[in-house]
Amino acid sequence: SATALLESAWRLEPRRRGRLALVGARITPARVRPGGVVAVELYFRCDTPTSNAWELFIHADAPPPSRKPRVGNGDHGFTGGAVATSACRRGQLLLDRWDLEISTGADTGTYQLFAGLWYPAEGDRMTVQPAQASQSPGSDGGELGDEYVNRVYLGDIVVAR
Repeated sequence: SATALLESAWRLEPRRRGRLALVGARITPARVRPGGVVAVELYFRCDTPTSNAWELFIHADAPPPSRKPRVGNGDHGFTGGAVATSACRRGQLLLDRWDLEISTGADTGTYQLFAGLWYPAEGDRMTVQPAQASQSPGSDGGELGDEYVNRVYLGDIVVAR
């Protein structure tokens, strides 16, 4: 299940020592209309502050194999700027909350939510460990393309009219 993967999804800063753990997520509501909003709450534990201030991305994608269209995209500053990943304290629990807008043109159906950390200045994404945390239902456990690796599967939402 997505919850079991979250408990072990470590995010490691590439070529550096920063380490954050995604320890929980809440997505509400599970059903939304096109043009609606889904609240995404992500709970992180700071195991080691990062070298740089990383940002968060949230994607709502169609299930595999196409993963298209993307009906929601939420790029934003980590914790809304309250605590940078480079300023967190070891053991500190952090909440990132984002209202993810679903496209008004979204077709009805099930979409998969993913989140990841990225550093815009270099275009890097934090490495997700274990790699299976990036796998979602329908992805068959195979190798993921660059766009779909290093993000954690959070769960599904249903877009309905």
